[in-house]
Amino acid sequence: MINKEYFDENAMQVTHKLFSAERSVQLKNILNQKDYLSLLESAKRSYTNHIIEPLLYSYRSTSFTNKKVIRSIQEITEKVTQKSLSLQHATLFRFQHRDYTLLYDDMKEDIGVLAILELTPHWKEEFGGATFFMKKSEEFLRVIPSQNTLTIAEMTKDLRKFVKYINHTATNRKRYVIELLFAIKK
Repeated sequence: MINKEYFDENAMQVTHKLFSAERSVQLKNILNQKDYLSLLESAKRSYTNHIIEPLLYSYRSTSFTNKKVIRSIQEITEKVTQKSLSLQHATLFRFQHRDYTLLYDDMKEDIGVLAILELTPHWKEEFGGATFFMKKSEEFLRVIPSQNTLTIAEMTKDLRKFVKYINHTATNRKRYVIELLFAIKK
């Protein structure tokens, strides 16, 4: 399932060093092509509930339960972070025109390691929909949708995230993303 290039020990040491220094890393072409396309088609067929609170967020989501994918992402995330992790929750999100999430004062993010598996093909930054991570009032990380990319970020109490409004230029395109939150085992 995971692209075999990511099992090279030297490459993994470099990736771990980068993660240790930056507290985040992106891995392009994380899944082999066949598994990526199968997962994308499965995401497109999934029923998602529209979750909306106009002053805070609008998106569609459902629980993500594919054990093979979860296990594979957990494995690579543990290699990158060199930490033992346990899954807290896994969610499939679908964002489309007029969807967004906002930062707000009472917002509390879970602490741990967040793995974001981006499935969306052919997305342009001008559509909006990027995930922004903010540390206090400064941008820490921007995740622009890029197909078959895994972003791993260590979530701390002062790190919060939001998804930028998807504007009309996205037309009928949809952003599919799987988020897995892992707790760090002691």
